[in-house]
Amino acid sequence: MGSKKRERLAHIMEVFSQQGRITAQELATNFGSSRRTVYRYMETLKRQGVGVEACPGSHGGFRLSPPDMSKLLTSEEYRALLMAACIVAEHNLLPYGDHLATAMDKVKQSLGAEQWREVRDTMPDVSVYVGQLADYERLADVLEQLTVAIADKAGIVITYYALHRDSEQNRQIDPYHLFHQGGAWYVAGYCHWRKDVRTFRVDRIRALEREDRTFVRPKNFSLDRYLGCAWSMMRGERQNVVVKFFPPASRLVAETAWHRTQKITSLPDGTILFSADVDGLDEIMRWVLTYGDCAEVISPPELRAAITERLLGAAARYSSTDPSGGQAEQESACGQH
Repeated sequence: MGSKKRERLAHIMEVFSQQGRITAQELATNFGSSRRTVYRYMETLKRQGVGVEACPGSHGGFRLSPPDMSKLLTSEEYRALLMAACIVAEHNLLPYGDHLATAMDKVKQSLGAEQWREVRDTMPDVSVYVGQLADYERLADVLEQLTVAIADKAGIVITYYALHRDSEQNRQIDPYHLFHQGGAWYVAGYCHWRKDVRTFRVDRIRALEREDRTFVRPKNFSLDRYLGCAWSMMRGERQNVVVKFFPPASRLVAETAWHRTQKITSLPDGTILFSADVDGLDEIMRWVLTYGDCAEVISPPELRAAITERLLGAAARYSSTDPSGGQAEQESACGQH
């Protein structure tokens, strides 16, 4: 195929995408060729798999035929799509459940009853348990406003509940990125009060108002770069953390990828040394505490001291009072993981 013909075929496809329909005479005039040549171009497109059809009516012309959904994806691909939709709907993972339901209805209608039954009936029984999640239905309006504001690069003012201060504050924000982490939605953006990028948990936004102003998002902003090596969300000074885990918790910890920098060394006695470079210590401290006396912080000293203080406080509380009226028993929680 010559370059001239390729250019004309590309032009026809561009016209289809912009106008939806065009007549053979219009194309012939544009190309300075005959209508017969235009018909040959249409046949070439059909041979290449492009769905070109003649338009009914007095005006005639050509258009792209609607895609045949039954041929657009394989049965395996439709099963994967259905499985993902079912998991999202079952656990209310997204705030757009109604939109997802109508989208799947359209897929079902486009496939036809027979193929839809084939896809549905051959889908394996699969369940995903994702733990506790925020009430996304309550957040649907806020998430929609944030999504639009991020796309439009529009500034917002939020009334935000600060958990540690137990108070509400108004913050002027340039929203950069909406993301889901650990069962909750967050928005990262430039806070005009803090003069820096901050992260806000969406279910703590009590009110949101869009401003008339727009902002320019820094070209070098990256959520991964912003979060850095935080254990989860909270950032801080980067430090190397080494924790020794004892059985059976050591086997559980070794099974999971907890952090992108983690290194695990297995020791002959069944214990492991877990090492990771993390930004901030608060979040990893809470994680280590969940393993009780099956975990021992080796370094840094300040993390070891903080956990010692927490555990001594818990021990004092449990030993000083007993709801049953007797002496509280001290038992290891090691086997509870």
